[in-house]
Amino acid sequence: MILEQVYELIFSDNSHGFRSNRSQHTALKHVKKNFGGTIWFIKGDITECFNMINHNVLLELLDLKIQDSKFLKLIRDGLKARVILPDGRLKESEDGTPQGGILSPLLSNIYLHPLDL
Repeated sequence: MILEQVYELIFSDNSHGFRSNRSQHTALKHVKKNFGGTIWFIKGDITECFNMINHNVLLELLDLKIQDSKFLKLIRDGLKARVILPDGRLKESEDGTPQGGILSPLLSNIYLHPLDL
C-alpha cells in the first residue's frame, strides 16, 4: 500500500497494466481517444518480465523514491527469499519477483516505469 501511494503519483497516464482502476479496456479507450492518426504500433511481449527483473536495478529504482532503509530491506529480503522447486529443493532467488506475490505487478511497473518515460 505504501509503494502504491508513492508510485501512483508518478506513473505515466499511458501505463494501464496492473494498476488500480486501469485495465486493457482503459488502454483501448486511451488509444481510441489519442491515437486517431496513427497508422502503426509496436507490439512488445513482456510475458517473461516477472522472471527477468534484476534485483539490483529494481532496488536502485526504489532507492530513488523511498528513503526508509528498513522498508527497503523488507523488499530486498522478500526478493532474495529462497524458492521451493517442484521437486522440493530450495533455490536462491537471484532475479525476478515472487510469482503470484501481491507485490510482483507493482514492482514490475516500478521497474518498467523508466521505459514508459
